[in-house]
Amino acid sequence: MNVSLRPAWGILWSIALISSAACGGDDDSLIENDPGEGSGTLLVDATIENDGDGAEIEVRVDRDGEDVNDAEVVIVHDDGDELLTLEGGGDYRGEHAGWSGSYRIEVTAGEDWLDGSLEAPDLPEVVEPSPTEAFDPHEAEDGVVLVAWEGAAGMSARVRTKDFEWEGDDEGALEVPATAFEEEDQELEISRRNSIDLEGGSPGSELTVSARSRTTLIVVNPYEN
Repeated sequence: MNVSLRPAWGILWSIALISSAACGGDDDSLIENDPGEGSGTLLVDATIENDGDGAEIEVRVDRDGEDVNDAEVVIVHDDGDELLTLEGGGDYRGEHAGWSGSYRIEVTAGEDWLDGSLEAPDLPEVVEPSPTEAFDPHEAEDGVVLVAWEGAAGMSARVRTKDFEWEGDDEGALEVPATAFEEEDQELEISRRNSIDLEGGSPGSELTVSARSRTTLIVVNPYEN
């Protein structure tokens, strides 16, 4: 089931009262958002996903529809430079242990090149329902459970739990159908995402950085599957 619901606008004023300083997105980030420069000849699609403990980095490089397997792809983060490994087919991968407030990409392939940088969104921390307290979805008002998370907003957010999935603006809160809670220990995944067009590449080049949290909620009297 893929259901899109409006964010819980009425409660957002109270969420704003909760101080947000999780990871990343602060004024001390290594790099600011920068669409960068380049030769305009490389198509680069870069994604970096961090769960708070580490980041998985995937970059695809091609030129005129052909895989580029001789590129040097470097990701610069708070701990230094990360040279990615070619996996084949124009795909480059790497890992970064820990958290970085921002990431910069630098790609060179012969005379072709591009660069750019992007701040990481805050890691979403679930505050409602409380991960330490059990709740009964049957008691939810109007048949919806308010899910709320802390941290400065990203450009977008995605919420997943069991068969429910939603993606849209990161408002810090969402009303989820009570019937979506079907397990006594149910995982809730929230991802924030920032993205930027890499202007030094060919059209479609993009750098995306996401921060993902997985939280186990304690559900009393869950709905039947």
